[in-house]
Amino acid sequence: MLAFLGSILVLHYGANKDVYPYFAFDRASQLPSDGGDVGGNPWEGGGDDYDFGRTFYASSVTWACEIVAGWIVRRILWFGWKMDVTGEGRRDLGMWPELLPTGVVVMVHVLQNMLFSIVRLRFH
Repeated sequence: MLAFLGSILVLHYGANKDVYPYFAFDRASQLPSDGGDVGGNPWEGGGDDYDFGRTFYASSVTWACEIVAGWIVRRILWFGWKMDVTGEGRRDLGMWPELLPTGVVVMVHVLQNMLFSIVRLRFH
């Protein structure tokens, strides 16, 4: 989630802001020149109240909830079954060091899926 937050910050404030109008959260730059609907998707709705601040806030809250949920699950596993998830992960990385680059590749792949599922490029 930290990588996602960093990505939308770069896309929103970066030099390529005109290439990614969706992350500029500027409705005027997303509207077609004929004044028609953006993309023609009936599920998109108006989106007038959808802005960068709300996206960043909701993503941060989601990230915080994921961290708290992970902490709770670790405690449940420890108190219920005396299973140390962190220690198990360390042992696995020590036994199979190739898991680290594989994990990084998977994280990059998931981030790309997150970004490309919501990005709409408009080249004029």
